[in-house]
Amino acid sequence: MTFTKKDIQYIITIAFSALVYAFGIESFVSSGNLFPGGFAGISRLVVMLIERQIGVVIPFGVIYWIMNFTVVLFIWNRIGHKFVLYSILWFSLSSLFSIIINVPIVTQDMLLIAVFGGLINGFAIGLALRSNASSGGTDFIAIDLSVRLKRPTWNYLLGLNAFV
Repeated sequence: MTFTKKDIQYIITIAFSALVYAFGIESFVSSGNLFPGGFAGISRLVVMLIERQIGVVIPFGVIYWIMNFTVVLFIWNRIGHKFVLYSILWFSLSSLFSIIINVPIVTQDMLLIAVFGGLINGFAIGLALRSNASSGGTDFIAIDLSVRLKRPTWNYLLGLNAFV
């Protein structure tokens, strides 16, 4: 695979986006005990359940990466490879950054946590989408369903995220 100047721009933007997302997760979502949509919310739930049930603390980024990469194994041949590779880069970096970033709790105000956490993470995911990447997980599932059922992707994504 050859990389163009546009690919390099995308990779830089994806890395920045993953860093912003990890900051949003660690500084707002986790500190507010919130659950975002999609695989990030499911990952937070799994982390909390494992900690409560068996007393083992597994970082969010580890569970998030495992869940996303598992879906990659199923959709690899059904979705464009460059999109999948960029998405793997995004969720791998955001997982890594969420493990190594140590952000102090910014505020205790739940409204501010929810609003700013949503804005920051929405901005980060928007940057990823503009760079031909996604956060993986439910995006991959929705795109796969859309291709197979020939219906709009985002309707499935909204439904999956609402379910979570």
